[in-house]
Amino acid sequence: MGLTFRPMTVDDHGLRRAAASDNTHGADVDVPPLSLYLDFRPERGDAGFVALDGGRPVGLIQATFIRGWGHVAGDIPEMMLNVAAGHRNIGLGSQLIDRLAEHARLAGWPGLSLSVEEGNIARRLYERKGFVDRAAAGTMLLNLSDRITSVAVYCGSSHGARPEYTTAARELGHELARRHLTLVYGGGAVGLMGVVADAVVDKQGAVTGVIPRQLVDRELAHPGLTRLEVVETMAQRKSRMEQLADAFIALPGGAGTLEELFEVLTMQQLGHIRGPVALCNTEGFWDPQIACCTAPSTKASSAPSTSTASSSPTRPPPSSTPSPTGHPRAENGTETSHGGTLPCHEFRYQSLAFASRRVVRGIRLRPGSSLPHRRHRLGHPRIRR
Repeated sequence: MGLTFRPMTVDDHGLRRAAASDNTHGADVDVPPLSLYLDFRPERGDAGFVALDGGRPVGLIQATFIRGWGHVAGDIPEMMLNVAAGHRNIGLGSQLIDRLAEHARLAGWPGLSLSVEEGNIARRLYERKGFVDRAAAGTMLLNLSDRITSVAVYCGSSHGARPEYTTAARELGHELARRHLTLVYGGGAVGLMGVVADAVVDKQGAVTGVIPRQLVDRELAHPGLTRLEVVETMAQRKSRMEQLADAFIALPGGAGTLEELFEVLTMQQLGHIRGPVALCNTEGFWDPQIACCTAPSTKASSAPSTSTASSSPTRPPPSSTPSPTGHPRAENGTETSHGGTLPCHEFRYQSLAFASRRVVRGIRLRPGSSLPHRRHRLGHPRIRR
């Protein structure tokens, strides 16, 4: 078998219609909302690829800037994938995703979205390709923004009530160093802040601290960091940490940690921050906050709206008109389905790809291409005033 690939064109309407119909088990795709997925407009940035075997189409993938069931944001297109029955189990779906992702990066798209329910076997493919949960209705997002090279860690200036908090901070610091990820934190030498910084330094990792001048004057700054930036106010500290970090993790902490966490969650919701936000849920420390954040999404009348999700079309029950991406074919050829409505607001938590799965929960930070392959030399901290 000699597979070849070509760009999708407007004239491929018949292929898109057949793929959407196949993915929805023969539903009428010529009427809204399913007809949205047939609308392919290169002039608005839509793109896709068709896989050919001996000149015969055997698979396709497309990304269209529509407000479909997998809508996340106006600058993130929704993906639809279909592989012919006789060409599953050979990695063709993975190849198509790779081609589309490469195009997306060259085009400067911040991500790709799709819709697939929890428990759907197709999620295994999407998770392997880097997609993560975006909302309870099954929307998944592939973040194509800059590589993760630095991680902001928010945590307490005390050790807290349980020794497990200190253990979790140390494990996290060691893992950041092992993956050559720069730690960005509050610059202190006490409490969990000091523990996570010491753990990174002990493993010859890089640490950038951002600390207000008043805390330096009180001799609370860590003396062994790779770099220490001194700012005037706590607000400047938060802003600078957000600028320096590609991802964000909250360890157990107090009021300051809560403020920092909810600020980055809000900034992410507004689209100003695209990096993942994670919780180190040691001994269930963050359970009350998770319950608080997820409860509104189950009540439509009280769910807070967002600039990206509130205008999404409502998804009908899967028994009526399933989404064209709602029945994607998994790599092993198993048919899958999903449905439900996309809530305006919900935080999803999965096991992190590093540290103890017993104590760490949050959006996964993927290894591999997201990591810079270099070690940082430690010395006296460079203090910026």
